[in-house]
Amino acid sequence: METGLTLQEYLSLQLSEILSSLNRWGAGLALGHEPNEDELAHYYVACGASDRFRQTHPRCDA
Repeated sequence: METGLTLQEYLSLQLSEILSSLNRWGAGLALGHEPNEDELAHYYVACGASDRFRQTHPRCDA
């Protein structure tokens, strides 16, 4: 029985993390200014958060 997330659930949760106050804070520190959404996404990948997300959130349709 599959227990992972659907693609829609997976992307929705990941977007929530990308736009989170924690990611915004970290990106702001790294960049030295209030980051825009593109910078938030780039920082999320660059700091390894996307890899950690993938490891802890299995997809049932992957």
